[in-house]
Order: sequence, then structure tokens, then C-alpha cells
Amino acid sequence: MNTELRNFYIGSGTDKQGRLIQEIWSWSARNLEESQNYIQWLFPLTEPSLHYPDAPLLDDETIEAFLAEKYLKQNLNISFELMMSFYHFDRENPDELHWVNPGNHNYLRLTRILTSLNLLGAKDQSRTMYEKLIQISAKHPGEIGSVTLQYWEVLGSGINVKLRITIKMNRPVKLFRSHGPNHLER
Repeated sequence: MNTELRNFYIGSGTDKQGRLIQEIWSWSARNLEESQNYIQWLFPLTEPSLHYPDAPLLDDETIEAFLAEKYLKQNLNISFELMMSFYHFDRENPDELHWVNPGNHNYLRLTRILTSLNLLGAKDQSRTMYEKLIQISAKHPGEIGSVTLQYWEVLGSGINVKLRITIKMNRPVKLFRSHGPNHLER
């Protein structure tokens, strides 16, 4: 069990920068855009972050806790709603989508969010976010790459697979579906 992550998520512990989850939830859109080291805490993965190696990791026990504990589920939903608002998904016709342009770093954040939601059992939220992304992509053709859209489609489908995303400099992103603890398929 990743107790540091669990304590952060229930509000009794801090991230590595000494911030409580409630503090991050109260941030302005500017803070959310400019800070690069909170998303790993709000939406943890089973794989280490390439940019923040100290980011918390999910293990099987922690995932089970998120699936079982009502308070963790509720707080995950608060984090989800925060990001839905940040990306203007909570608006019928968003006026400004500052992040919709080719290669925007927010595409990686969105992929992380979708992956984490799936791992933590929040498949309805993942599907909701995916549907918003597809609507935005249709309104802004060519702004979101086809590979990114393919990742989001897999994640938005709610398929019960663990995803491992490897990003290498000047190389395409590769997607692996896990069929068991020690078997990865390209």
C-alpha cells in the first residue's frame, strides 16, 4: 500500500512539496497550468513519471483501496471535476481552449488522467472525459494528432487493461496492453 499517496488523497498528508490535496483543489486555472508536479498526485499511475521520478506510484493494494473506500472515490471525483473545469469540459460551448493545438503538453496530462481513472475504477468519468475530447477534436480538426486520439479511444472505452506508455525523444509513443503481470504485448 502506498500510504503516502493514500494519506494525501484523504487529506491527512501532503505531496513532496508539502501541499495538501485541498490546497491543490483550490488553485486557479493559472496555477494548474503552470505547475507541472501536481497531476502525478491527483492522477497516479503504476508506471514512474519520466519527469518527476518522486511521483507516487499505484500498487495493487492502493488500487484496491481506491476501489473499496468511499472517501477515496469521492476525492478522486473531486479531482476529476477540477480538471473537467480546468479544461472547460464543464461548459456547453467552451469559449477558449488554450490547450488545443498540435503537440500541446496537456495531451499527456489528459492521457494520464484517463489512464488513472481507469486504473482506479472510475470508468464512467473516463468515458465522460473521452466523449468531451472527441467533441473538441471534431470542432478543431487536425489540432489533436491521430495517435493521441487512438490512445484516448482505448482509454475512453473502459477496457479493463493496464496501459504502459513509453515516450522516447523523437520517437512515436508506443502502447502496450498488459495481459498479465509479466506479459506485455505490442
